[in-house]
Amino acid sequence: MKKISKILVLAIAFFLITGCAKNSDSLQPVLQPTNQLEKFDDNWPPKDKIEKSIDLSDLQINELPIDAEELKEFNSLPQVGNSTIFGKVAIRLQSGHFINGSYANVYLIPQTSYSKKWFKENYDSEFSRSVDDNVYDFIKFTKSNQKGDFSFSDIPKGKYYIIGNMNCGVECGFEGNKSIRMPSELTVDKDGSVLKNIIKTL
Repeated sequence: MKKISKILVLAIAFFLITGCAKNSDSLQPVLQPTNQLEKFDDNWPPKDKIEKSIDLSDLQINELPIDAEELKEFNSLPQVGNSTIFGKVAIRLQSGHFINGSYANVYLIPQTSYSKKWFKENYDSEFSRSVDDNVYDFIKFTKSNQKGDFSFSDIPKGKYYIIGNMNCGVECGFEGNKSIRMPSELTVDKDGSVLKNIIKTL
């Protein structure tokens, strides 16, 4: 009888210890080690909400006008393709951990003579210029989910600028909330899935 009681006590103690460990894990901040970064949530965004609520606020500063020839170049681009771009928006801390870009804005812009000029003026100089509103129809937009996952579907082959914009505060070492623009370039040279993580190291 004493043996049974002892086994029962040990079993209860083991259950309580493992249960407490699980609860403590759930209280940790959203930090992802490197080997989990490329996991993608196929259920985001919901199919009925894709690209219906376009937010171009991050691209609207002082407009860089487009001329007729530059606009013609956009119009000649294929509009639909067979590729899916997916990835994660995140900040990499000095510790090696990641802070996910929850509900970050993500933009996909085809590379043309105009967008190259716009990109250069925004990221290679001290002056910022917004995209001409005639180009808005050619910009793809989505939001990442809570874990920072994003995707674009039906993308044609070609070269693109991909820009993530996430907010981060004291968890990133800032005194207050700060908007962080994260520009990158991407080549889609195949049909199917193309992985592109948007990551900035602090």
